[in-house]
Amino acid sequence: MIINNRDTANQHYLDITIKRKNAAPGEEMKFSLLSYITSFSITQALSMKSMFLKATYSDGSGLFDKGFISVGDEIEITLYVSDEDEFKLIKSFYISELKNLDQLENTKHKVFDIHAITAPAYVSSNIFLTKSYKGKCSDIVKDIYKTYLKLPDSEIEVEETSGQIEMVFPKTTPTMALQELTKRAISANLAYQDNLFFAYETSKGHKFKCTKAMISNSTIHTYSQYPNKRPTENSDDYFRILHFEQNEAASRKKLVESGVLNNELVSFNFVDRTITSTGFDYSRDKDKTNLLGIFAPFDYEGLSLQQQEYTTTASSFDKVAHVSYICAEESYQRYDARIKEPTAKAQLEMLRQNTITLKVHGNHQIIPGDVIQLTVPAKYLTSDNQFDIRLDGKYLVAGVRHDVAVGSLFDTIVDLYKDANEVESENRTSNSDNPKPDSAGKEYRFELTQGNDAGAKAFDEFLAANKITIAKGVGG
Repeated sequence: MIINNRDTANQHYLDITIKRKNAAPGEEMKFSLLSYITSFSITQALSMKSMFLKATYSDGSGLFDKGFISVGDEIEITLYVSDEDEFKLIKSFYISELKNLDQLENTKHKVFDIHAITAPAYVSSNIFLTKSYKGKCSDIVKDIYKTYLKLPDSEIEVEETSGQIEMVFPKTTPTMALQELTKRAISANLAYQDNLFFAYETSKGHKFKCTKAMISNSTIHTYSQYPNKRPTENSDDYFRILHFEQNEAASRKKLVESGVLNNELVSFNFVDRTITSTGFDYSRDKDKTNLLGIFAPFDYEGLSLQQQEYTTTASSFDKVAHVSYICAEESYQRYDARIKEPTAKAQLEMLRQNTITLKVHGNHQIIPGDVIQLTVPAKYLTSDNQFDIRLDGKYLVAGVRHDVAVGSLFDTIVDLYKDANEVESENRTSNSDNPKPDSAGKEYRFELTQGNDAGAKAFDEFLAANKITIAKGVGG
């Protein structure tokens, strides 16, 4: 089955089958669903425990009533460009819900939605983990993946961690245990030790990684936004942004409330009768959090001064924008990794401050954790500033949804995070919504009389500093 995108030479091969194991021992039966599935979407994200399939099933043969398809059945999706494709999206999903059953008017067709999840998530919803652990966080994660989710080494990628932790999971699902371990994990790489961890699934396997490790080893996909008509070459057109939408932009209120400027974690442990406090301050620790650039995407100095004005008479805790208080719930939980949490929290909130959604031609190779390099032309082009300072640059892929209309169209929707800029705004021509000269203007006077070398030199320096060229007339 070939999916053709409009206005592009790109094409994909698609197959959708349902697997049945009620054949002879050791055998399985496969049936094609291409004639019944009219559209489907596959979603994967850093914040999701597993990949998710939603499909629209149109039944005109009464197969649903005959029990041909039911909850628990396995559906396999195959999507690739050619036989030489290095990566083919081949994923099995297990039906978790059949819903929104609708009888079409004047026909015998029944239409309903299929919701399905991958095997590890399906297994995790039916088993519980009751076990105590002591050791490296990465070793505990590998044990959960292999022992409880039955995943082979080829399907897991776990970043090595440092330090020893103690954990007890009382009747906890494996996926929930993995989410808890993201809060305890500290990377063995010294450059990544304060980073935020994610446990997530992609079409290329299950991953337990921190943000800087994702970006350092990620695949970079380059896309461009053209201000006018699309280019005529199909190769360029394929990597064109079809739709661009900014969902969140940094605001003063959110920056202060979320703890990006500064936050503190105060831990009360009634078992050991100890109180510990760790904090984060952007001016001191920004190098630990910035992932995609070195310059803050907001006026940090202005916000800090404004915050100090309101907290000059406050107590030490009140001067911190965001304070979290943690009490040891039970004696079996040890908070050995809490020291990194203020920084990890600031990093997460910083990523959430600037989120963008792109729509591009179908690309099954984009996965969460990859990096998108956007080329966004400036609204007002100048010789020094060809690109939009705020929007141009690198973004972290937070989520991907592949939307397929079977037989006709394949689009990919990408959610992106951006936490910092690669270029400092002050060093480039302003690219605001209204980059017009100050109407009041400024007046500069230079005495350029003959023999006044100082005045001539000052004038030349002014021209050079402001990159002004004076065209000479015919007479010189």
